Amino acid sequence: MRLRLCSTALFVLLAQQASACAGLGKDHDSDIASVLNYVSRRSASTPDSTLIENVRIFDGQVMMAPSTVLIRDGRIADIDAGHGATASVVVNGTGKFLIPGLIDSHVHVDIPQALDAMASYGVTTCVNMACYDYELCETLKDIPGTTSMFTASLPAVGNGSFHARLRGSSSDLTVSASTNATAWVATNAFPPGSPASFLKVTAEPDGPEQGLLNDLVAAAHTLGRPATMHASYVSAYEQAAIARPEIIQHLPADAVMNHSLARRLLRQKQHVTATMAIFRIGANSAWLKTMLRQNFQWNVTMSNARILVETGVPLLAGTDSTNVGPLNVTFPYGLTLQCELEYLVEAGMSPTQALRAATEDPSRVHNMYDRGIIYAGKRADLVLLNSNPLLHIANTRDISQVWVGGIPVQNVTRDLTSDCAALDMVSNAYLS
Repeated sequence: MRLRLCSTALFVLLAQQASACAGLGKDHDSDIASVLNYVSRRSASTPDSTLIENVRIFDGQVMMAPSTVLIRDGRIADIDAGHGATASVVVNGTGKFLIPGLIDSHVHVDIPQALDAMASYGVTTCVNMACYDYELCETLKDIPGTTSMFTASLPAVGNGSFHARLRGSSSDLTVSASTNATAWVATNAFPPGSPASFLKVTAEPDGPEQGLLNDLVAAAHTLGRPATMHASYVSAYEQAAIARPEIIQHLPADAVMNHSLARRLLRQKQHVTATMAIFRIGANSAWLKTMLRQNFQWNVTMSNARILVETGVPLLAGTDSTNVGPLNVTFPYGLTLQCELEYLVEAGMSPTQALRAATEDPSRVHNMYDRGIIYAGKRADLVLLNSNPLLHIANTRDISQVWVGGIPVQNVTRDLTSDCAALDMVSNAYLS
């Protein structure tokens, strides 16, 4: 199913430039062909087996005593393999630390280069938070040797709302007071062959009314699908508390929420993907403030994150990284997730909690049961570090090696110098 949304809206908002497709390429067939061509030129190869010797393993709570991990056929075949274990590739893990591959729970991906950038920083799984071309999303999902991708549906956005105008969404692909939520979700979010794992709904001041938000979430639940809700205003958070999607995306950017709202989210067992990275970039970028029409203030972002952490609302690590190809700018995929972990610690999480927010917790919440922990039988999505991240969370950037489904990532980024306080948009050359 193809859902092509092209508009001059992005350029009208930013620079009055010529029209183009925001986020996607100009032509569906060329998008698919470009991905397939890129994949055909890859040289990823899977060793028959890999043995990581004498390495300390993160078990979700602590770094265990040195052990040996055997990888075979893209899976973790054994942990604490005996001294007689053999493999085609042997890695000396002495003095090093093995963590599950990191999961970015909120990105926007339309090109495989973004996946490679994430993999180089140890992000082995990502959650694409909107899909406008289901065939393209399916093509990007499981490219061997790079970050694997789960995806949301076409977002349910209000007709004439800011997000609808931003993408130039046609009225038949948006929702309004007359929308039959059950039919819309079945037809647009989960048609036959849809790669979407869950419904995305956008709550915003000019977006769908409360009743429609409730009905959309309920329609997804009736189909056995979870729902997530974009909410970057306190009022939208209040709507999400009533509609009760499993996950809320973002933090309020307009004001500090009250503790009673946070306590309600906790009681209802709702999760939040904070995406502080986009708020950090927004605070540093007049460009992004103009595009999203929000006055990003880092102190507001951090205050809301701290309220959620103090209250005990479970947070997932996500960044909202996106590529705006027509304007030759992109978020620094991969680095943004590394910085997100630092922001979570700044908000009051321990390094252990922050690491779980990017590994075990999202694997459970997003039903990714084959990853997120280091355990026999799980996918061999692994990151070997030179330094202990439980002592200092920034040590997740001190990368020695990365494996995605047992395949070693060829170009690993060991970035110990980037300043997360200065995180900003970068040129598309970052993805080359």
